[in-house]
Amino acid sequence: MTTIPTMYDVIDGLEVLICGLDDRGAILVFNRPCEQLTGLAREAAVGQSWLDLFATDERRDHVSSLWSQATIGQPAGPYEALYAHGKSLRWQFTRWEPHEPSSIKLWAVGIDITDEREALARARKVQRMGALGNLVSGLTHEVRNPLNGALLQLALAERLEARSNGTATPTAHAIAQATSEIRRISTLLDDFLVLLRPLPMKLDRYGVRHIVERAIARARAKALGAGVTIVLEPGDEIRAELDAPRVETAVYHLVTNAIDAAAEAPTHEVRVRVDVHGNAIAIEVEDRGAGVPKGGAPIFEPFFTTKQGGTGLGLAITESVAAEHDGTISHERRDGATVFRLTLPIVGGAGR
Repeated sequence: MTTIPTMYDVIDGLEVLICGLDDRGAILVFNRPCEQLTGLAREAAVGQSWLDLFATDERRDHVSSLWSQATIGQPAGPYEALYAHGKSLRWQFTRWEPHEPSSIKLWAVGIDITDEREALARARKVQRMGALGNLVSGLTHEVRNPLNGALLQLALAERLEARSNGTATPTAHAIAQATSEIRRISTLLDDFLVLLRPLPMKLDRYGVRHIVERAIARARAKALGAGVTIVLEPGDEIRAELDAPRVETAVYHLVTNAIDAAAEAPTHEVRVRVDVHGNAIAIEVEDRGAGVPKGGAPIFEPFFTTKQGGTGLGLAITESVAAEHDGTISHERRDGATVFRLTLPIVGGAGR
């Protein structure tokens, strides 16, 4: 015997919010996505005013106007509004005249646009940084030339001082300090260009573990000098559509930050893992250092740093790479360890 599906059998499986309303705006139909979003059981929602649930007082007239504009085959909207728990919703309203008598006079169909808004914000940030990058690129070129000249003169002065005295002198120490500071400025300029240079993305299919291995190899010398061991946890190779050099740079900065933290910790070890979560790759870098500053410190903002001699651009670069791939960067304290997670879509630009 064939079972005829009910209305709820159909609409509960959809990924959109569906409410059927009577002519007063009371809820008669409330599908499962609505239950999941609001935390209200269907039985509790039926009979409530849709306006009480989804519209603020100051926007009720706007929604009522959209309801009056809705006709059969001609939806009215959109109505976009903020909802609880940081959610953003977009609604359309349409009239309905069934073949059989029904109390349902209006359908409200909504979608969660939170991720869309976040992606748009990230895209705008990348665009602004690209425009700034054009300016900085030219400025960097002008600054780098005299810096290189200064380094050559300091190297010459260092050799002359060594020939004249043969031992460490205050002058030799001053020359070494000046050389170190100029090299730090040069590194800062390099990182700044990586952060802001508006180069087009070059997506291709790569083995993510191989990219991570290259990033770790770049950080080995720093780890050796700090007495820190880097462990890449075992796992299968995972392929994704990425801009490999950018992702390698992002992982490199996460690893070097972890090395700095681990060098001050009882356990001088950094652990790196690569895994799949749904449609995304998760690259985690873990250390047992003191953790990130508390109180909502802007750790992803350019030039924010707690390290002496740090440029404050590593995490900003990592966040930029994540945004360019429509991914995310996050951190948490887990079992006494600080874990940074870089999440990137397997299909380039597909989002989370």
